[in-house]
Amino acid sequence: MESNFYAWRSTGDIKYLNRASQVTQSINKYLSVNNAYAGIEDVDSATSKKIDDMESFWFAETLKYLYVAWFLTVNVY
Repeated sequence: MESNFYAWRSTGDIKYLNRASQVTQSINKYLSVNNAYAGIEDVDSATSKKIDDMESFWFAETLKYLYVAWFLTVNVY
């Protein structure tokens, strides 16, 4: 998500916001569990087994860049 964010900020191309939207939808569809999000064993499989583990970069990178992309879209453009 970091490179997607910087590509959007550099070019202003809406395709990067569309990609961020697709990522957000996929996260909610494939990773959502009761009160959090799970990891998965195989990112290439829509039916992958979920893992009871959350990587440290999940908040520090993935969610941060999704948040910043949407925040800047609403508050700057």
